Amino acid sequence: MAKTSPKSSATGTALAQPPKNGFEGLEAALPELQEDFLKLPEEEPLPPDTGIPPALYQPRETSIALASSRSTPVPRPIDREQIDLTVNLPPTSQPPPSLPTQRA
Repeated sequence: MAKTSPKSSATGTALAQPPKNGFEGLEAALPELQEDFLKLPEEEPLPPDTGIPPALYQPRETSIALASSRSTPVPRPIDREQIDLTVNLPPTSQPPPSLPTQRA
């Protein structure tokens, strides 16, 4: 049977304080964050006569459009040699196979 170690008595010990970085005064001066601080403002698209390509200000839409227009790669066709089966081939050096004979 395995022995168990005694339980730690660290429950009464206070947790260590994080080290101070010297910016406490600056952090306290910051305004409170609102719930919508991560929400980006919706901007209207630039007019087409600005001379800026759409890929610079709409990169996600452009990449989606490019990805959807790609086709599946198809391998190149293989050139196959055509054999004319109507031509009589020269006889080979091997004799024709013998037919089995019936025994009575």
